[in-house]
Amino acid sequence: MELYNRHAKAKLATTVIAIFVIAGTVLLADHFDISFKSGALTSSIPKVAASSVTAQPSTSNVSPTASPAIVSPPVNDSGYKDGTYTAQGFYYVPDGYENISVTLSISDGVIKQSSVTNSQGDNASAQYQADFTDNYKSYVVGRSIKGLKLNRVAGASDTSQGFNDAVAKIVMEAQA
Repeated sequence: MELYNRHAKAKLATTVIAIFVIAGTVLLADHFDISFKSGALTSSIPKVAASSVTAQPSTSNVSPTASPAIVSPPVNDSGYKDGTYTAQGFYYVPDGYENISVTLSISDGVIKQSSVTNSQGDNASAQYQADFTDNYKSYVVGRSIKGLKLNRVAGASDTSQGFNDAVAKIVMEAQA
């Protein structure tokens, strides 16, 4: 019984320490404007290498004398930066992995335009991908980026999963 109590106390102590470490990390990250995106540590210091998600700022609010290096996409009350974002989403089909490239133009947190390009590596999946591409826009354009998730569009559940994967990456990049 004493061995059990020691084990329980050790487990409790380990849990408490883990909570303190996580809380401390969150507080330090907030204090130094550091965030964790896609499993990678990022900070407010601009990165030199390009990421898999790219943002192109809207040019409507850019001053003709402003240097492109210091121009930021406009931020609005929606919590998302206006701009056009592209990301790759991946999903599994019976013959392997497929990918879908998703481009979303966002303004005030609302999707204004969207396009997708499917890999079409699997012939059996090509029809599902084409059906998805022909039908998905009515579920996306004009809707908020926040919480956007598609389940099955025109019978294409796997392609929808790839689309959702890409959208999740775009959401992380577009957050203000």
